[in-house]
Amino acid sequence: MLGTVGGSVDVGQTTASVVNTHLRKVAVEIVNWALNHDWFFRSLGAANRRWGFLESIFLAYPASEDYALNYAYAYRLETNRWKPWPTGVLRQDGRWILMLAIGATEAHFRTAENRCHLHALAEHVERLRMMTHTSRATFAGVLPGLFARHGVRRETPEGDTTAHIVSRAIARVRAAHPVTEVVVLGAAGFVGRRVMRTVEGDPHVHGVDLTNTAERPPRSGSWLVVNIANRHALDDWLDALEPGDVVLNEVYPPPGRKMRDELQDRHVSLYHVVGVEASAWPSFPSAYAGAIPCCAALPSQDANVVLRSLTHPHTTTNAAPGNHRSPSATGSTRHDGPMDWRRSS
Repeated sequence: MLGTVGGSVDVGQTTASVVNTHLRKVAVEIVNWALNHDWFFRSLGAANRRWGFLESIFLAYPASEDYALNYAYAYRLETNRWKPWPTGVLRQDGRWILMLAIGATEAHFRTAENRCHLHALAEHVERLRMMTHTSRATFAGVLPGLFARHGVRRETPEGDTTAHIVSRAIARVRAAHPVTEVVVLGAAGFVGRRVMRTVEGDPHVHGVDLTNTAERPPRSGSWLVVNIANRHALDDWLDALEPGDVVLNEVYPPPGRKMRDELQDRHVSLYHVVGVEASAWPSFPSAYAGAIPCCAALPSQDANVVLRSLTHPHTTTNAAPGNHRSPSATGSTRHDGPMDWRRSS
């Protein structure tokens, strides 16, 4: 489709966009042809067993079919709907992570007829983990929770890692804002249960069951509302927020422009947990600039948790241990666009 700027057709920009899209798709084809074979993973494993440079593998999936078609041809998505292919590498604290991707989306995961594919996917990734001699394998988005619910995997390290990161983010925001009560949306969920265990015994932390949207904890001052439930959870809480309250969002996608404007009009601060400070090749979408998602991160007590203010969009801070800088202090002048590839937890 031709784009228009000021009423004129921007042929150059459109042509460049089309060329770049095809180059990305061709790159996917080359990677599949050259590297997506057992001999590659076994060779990587042999080198890793000798030098110990690769610690984990991480599986991502596209947020939607339309977005995936910007990166791969339709037949490739169908061929690799449930078969991962290597897509990049991540580096956290000097440790390497191999990233894989599949063509399936959340819509595929949630249908009963694809339950067998979930089991096969977990087994395939575990086989790759063993071939590469890595110590762990992690999965993006809703996959860890679905695996746990359906008994696909006994170990789900993504939940514990994400809970640790979210708990540290909560502590950072509480230290910087005069909030009295913490309200955790999704406290009974896959990550929520683990977060609540980290704050067990704190009378000022309230877990909310989202099956009861009318439930409200007592208000003795400003709230910190933590969303680890889903993208729509904040909608039911907007009318309960007051000036001075703070929202901390962990889920995908980050709140959109309408929600951000609503919160700003109410004088409510909004932060997003970007992830853990690390590098990625190729780079993640701009919403992950300077970080990798919580579910991909390696466990570390010293990892820098990256928070980003969405009501003050040029603000970024790394929550490093012992760093008591306010999250509202400008640490970056990056402006974030929407995140489209599903790598978040």
